[in-house]
Amino acid sequence: MADGDQRPIEPDLTKVPILAKVPTPAMVVAGRTIGDPRLSPDATAIVVHVRDGAGPRLVCIELGDGERVTPGPETVIVFDPSIVGSHPFGGGTWNWFPDSGSVVYVAAAGLYRTTRNGGPGQLLATPPDGTWFASPTVSTDGRRIAVIVENDESQSVAVVDLERGGAVEIVAPGDPGVFCMDPTWSPDGALSWHQWEAPSMPWDRASIVTRHGDGSVRVTGDAAPAQPQWSPDGRHLGHVADAASGWRNVCVDGHPVVGGRAGEPYEHGTPSWGSGQRSWCWSPAGSKVAFVRNEEGFARLGVADVTTGAVTELAKAWHIGLSWSRTPRGRERIAAIRTGGVTPPQLVVYDLAADPMRTTVARGPVGGWESIGLPEPEVIHWPAADGTTVHGRFYPSPKAHGGTIVSLHGGPTDQTTVVFNPRFAYWLARGWSVFVPDHRGTTGWGHGYQQAMNERWGELDVSDCADGLRALGRTGRVAPERTVVIGGSAGGFCALHLLLRHPELFSCGVALYPVTDLADLDATTHRFERYYNKSLVGSVERYGERSPITTAATLSRPLLMLHGDADPVVSVGQSRRFAAAATAAGATVELVIYEDEGHSWKRAATTVDELLRIDAFLARFSPTE
Repeated sequence: MADGDQRPIEPDLTKVPILAKVPTPAMVVAGRTIGDPRLSPDATAIVVHVRDGAGPRLVCIELGDGERVTPGPETVIVFDPSIVGSHPFGGGTWNWFPDSGSVVYVAAAGLYRTTRNGGPGQLLATPPDGTWFASPTVSTDGRRIAVIVENDESQSVAVVDLERGGAVEIVAPGDPGVFCMDPTWSPDGALSWHQWEAPSMPWDRASIVTRHGDGSVRVTGDAAPAQPQWSPDGRHLGHVADAASGWRNVCVDGHPVVGGRAGEPYEHGTPSWGSGQRSWCWSPAGSKVAFVRNEEGFARLGVADVTTGAVTELAKAWHIGLSWSRTPRGRERIAAIRTGGVTPPQLVVYDLAADPMRTTVARGPVGGWESIGLPEPEVIHWPAADGTTVHGRFYPSPKAHGGTIVSLHGGPTDQTTVVFNPRFAYWLARGWSVFVPDHRGTTGWGHGYQQAMNERWGELDVSDCADGLRALGRTGRVAPERTVVIGGSAGGFCALHLLLRHPELFSCGVALYPVTDLADLDATTHRFERYYNKSLVGSVERYGERSPITTAATLSRPLLMLHGDADPVVSVGQSRRFAAAATAAGATVELVIYEDEGHSWKRAATTVDELLRIDAFLARFSPTE
């Protein structure tokens, strides 16, 4: 059906296989998301941003100050007014006061303060008319709060003066072409933040700007630095940036911590898609840093000596939202959200003097995933048509003759890392293999690999994925009649191009909120990505040949499209027009429009519907038995 305004169809559940230990759609969405964790400055408590059916909240867990971390019960401390939502891999919605007794957080009406024991929030400041706050961070003396003040057209850096009744002073006025995030204070009152200018994206070219107490300004770096953090003694400014080796490394005063002046050939940070990312942090004394190393999509947590560069490994798996504090009795603790292919997201605290070192203090998803047998993928590589080595991961099916889902990440400057992925578990338990290509433009493989996408979006991503499928086909691991491509956003853009240009490789496809028209994307997308096509595509003369809508009438494989009618990134009209053009030419296209959903889904019921629809669609057009 091409009419996106029709009511959603009910899937034929009789065609959905029922296997032992198979997760249900409800299990995929049950539980809660946990993110943006931070130890209190005295390390005796941890607060984490929680989101579930009751909405976003802050939860505090007391940890004690004994020889072992002794977690107390979870206490909801922020509920009225409610904190704004936060992406689990980012943050920028709250922070501690230096006395460890209270937190500041962003609500719809402004900045609020509440104690670590909870209670109604105390209003500290309201944003200027037509704007909102983000990224609050409190000065070391507790008297000022640095924030980002933003609206749909600009961002400014501001300081809220608590001694002047919450007066808001703009210290770096906004400009439509300037972006900023993640302010951070030094102990002597200097204020630094991450800044970049259009048409660059933050991973292309950026700076760390520092405003000193005397009003002077210093700009550091042009190699895409991000995540600025002052050392606790104020002597050093650290960040992640592309080192001389071309890999995003933790740097102190402009130089890599690990691997000498050239750095090491691993990424220590992910693209700056939003504020609050903390893939590294300082030790309390400022002599070490904790950091996460991306190793072919897998990860491990390490501690590096700032002087010698020596690294001590703490644990495998991804660790998101790092913080490091010392208790009054001298116990040093590191906290993060830990997750991996076989590890559902959990809030962990490392006591560096204890054995065992790691304590799990909270969990996100519901129980039962471990009994299903969560998988880890194989790392694979293949040659592109031009000889470049392309990378990816392959999750083999538990069934001898199952099909293959090609899962394409969004961005396209992004990566599907080896974290807990309930959708993958859902499909694997139903007999599907999952192929995750890291086409050029993907992060995690160095600056050159990511920048290779520039001006070639819609070319390299498509050809790299097709080459990967052909390479897998030569090994007998995939068969076109049982191969499905699924992608969302930029991944949906690539999925459509694969179906249009290489239909012989697929039985059908699924595109979620896909880009189909680059000119429309330029005209309607949100401010953050408004200039993105200038680097990804280049000249507007290329828009036609790179837009799937141009060749929609040639679609020859069945397609399921899912889109939200409130999508601020890719307008729902793009999917409507593509479906109409393809259907008019005789293609099989099913289009479902979800009311009041944006770019990805906010309601659990929508995700359940998505999974059931895809199940039924694949049973019709790509049966595996």
